[in-house]
Amino acid sequence: MILLVHNINRGEYDKDEIEFINKLKTIFPTPDDFIKRIIFVGTFLDSKDGSAELQNILEKMQKQLESYCGLKNVNFNFVSSRRYFKGIKESKNLLIKNSGISELKNIINNNAKILYQNKSIIQNERFEDIKRKIINKLKAIKNEKNNKIELLKEEFDNSYSEIILEWDRLKDNIKIKWDYCVKMINEYDLL
Repeated sequence: MILLVHNINRGEYDKDEIEFINKLKTIFPTPDDFIKRIIFVGTFLDSKDGSAELQNILEKMQKQLESYCGLKNVNFNFVSSRRYFKGIKESKNLLIKNSGISELKNIINNNAKILYQNKSIIQNERFEDIKRKIINKLKAIKNEKNNKIELLKEEFDNSYSEIILEWDRLKDNIKIKWDYCVKMINEYDLL
């Protein structure tokens, strides 16, 4: 499980973050597998909470993930460590609840349980993905070799045909010369 943490005070994702998410996505066999194992977290909730700006940033981030990473319907979890620690310090449960951290802990624990239960499935998926990639690579190599063999066969057939033609020409030439020699010998004998 991976937490992708983004400071929402910076606005939507920047180019480096999008590139990182795309690289990270390649580790997993499918985008769905990636989404199951990633938790998107936005920090500094208290600076934007309840504002139209937060909604605007969220919409832009979702559009970026869809446009640049091919990820749809991503769930974001927003947290405020300031609220959480203030709630702990002042024993204010509402601040702790509104910090989003308890909810994030629950999401992490639930996802960890699910991933643990499904780890053999995950391992099999990864094995099958690696196997599929190796098979595709071997098929490509086999096709390349078969194409080279076909080209060599064609070259051989052309060369063989040329040799047979040349052999036939030589035989004809030898026969003509032989016939000429026989004729000359016969004429010599007649003299």
